[in-house]
Amino acid sequence: MILRACILGVLIMAAEVLQGILRVRFLNRRVGDRRARQIGVFTGSAIILVITWFCLPWVGAAGTPELLAVGVLWLLLMLGLDVGFGRLVFRASWDRIVAEFDLRRGGLLGLGMLLLLTAPLLIAKVRGLPRTSSPAGNAFRFQGTADHPKIGNFTTLPAFRRV
Repeated sequence: MILRACILGVLIMAAEVLQGILRVRFLNRRVGDRRARQIGVFTGSAIILVITWFCLPWVGAAGTPELLAVGVLWLLLMLGLDVGFGRLVFRASWDRIVAEFDLRRGGLLGLGMLLLLTAPLLIAKVRGLPRTSSPAGNAFRFQGTADHPKIGNFTTLPAFRRV
């Protein structure tokens, strides 16, 4: 699950970088840098939700703790990317980076990061994916029914039950 969550996190980061490039190329000239960054939080959030919608089942996270762990992993990856790019590539000051997260200063990036953190839980809820783990830790494992109870690793079929 961790490897798949990392792969999906890298896919989200790549999509966000592409979105940032397109934002600077096309939107900054029309609305200015600050407004383009604010709009970018909403388009970036939409990208995160779409990718999560289609790819979350592949990750295989089952249960609220695992879904939150995926969100925390994605948050850490994205914070590393954003702060790393800001400091190393764009040579932004710490004050400018902090301003991007500060709602009082017009920065909306913190809201985008909050969405990134909670996206796995939100999408699991909306899609009806399992959010609770079975005692064995796998919500997709067959647990048996009244007609087909589970015994050990095998399922007994009605035709083979003793009467």
